[in-house]
Amino acid sequence: MGTRFFISAIPFFDSEMAVHAYRMMTHDGDKLLGAAEDFRMLGGELLAPELELVKKIGVEPFSGSHDFFLGLTKYQLLIGMPLNMRIPPENLVCVIDKDTLGDNAAFAKMGILKRSGYQMALDGLPDAISLDTASKFFDFVLLSCISGSFAEDMKAIQPHVSNTRLVITDVPDMESFNKLAGMKNVLLSGDF
Repeated sequence: MGTRFFISAIPFFDSEMAVHAYRMMTHDGDKLLGAAEDFRMLGGELLAPELELVKKIGVEPFSGSHDFFLGLTKYQLLIGMPLNMRIPPENLVCVIDKDTLGDNAAFAKMGILKRSGYQMALDGLPDAISLDTASKFFDFVLLSCISGSFAEDMKAIQPHVSNTRLVITDVPDMESFNKLAGMKNVLLSGDF
């Protein structure tokens, strides 16, 4: 039986409800459907079927001419993805989890991606580096609206939004969307 995984492209909207970007979300089909083992694991990290798919067909089928956000694990960074796969940087935004920033080798690989033309997005606020450094390096910062620290994170990021674009995820409803949409330079996604 072949390995299955499911893909969805989650839209990021501006305050006028215009789509500006999409984020690829995947779920391993075998795990989703309750099958026993996923043999694509290597060293505890899922290999990159989503990167392999993007390499094969590009980002255009998922996002058109919009930016396309794609998460990278620390392991994927360390082995040189997506650069060594020769995935072109146009419209591709590499999403990095905030906990990856504490690893000097991974941070060095992020620098290589940035210098190669890839846009970079930070998922969450960093502990390992300052917000000032993060806002100068990352093109986007993603914050979850349902995070327990959302209010504090929003206060902390406000002085830095002129350097980076804020993406607020998990917006639960239209009322919340309308409140958050009043901010400048923000993208929103969720159940509104």
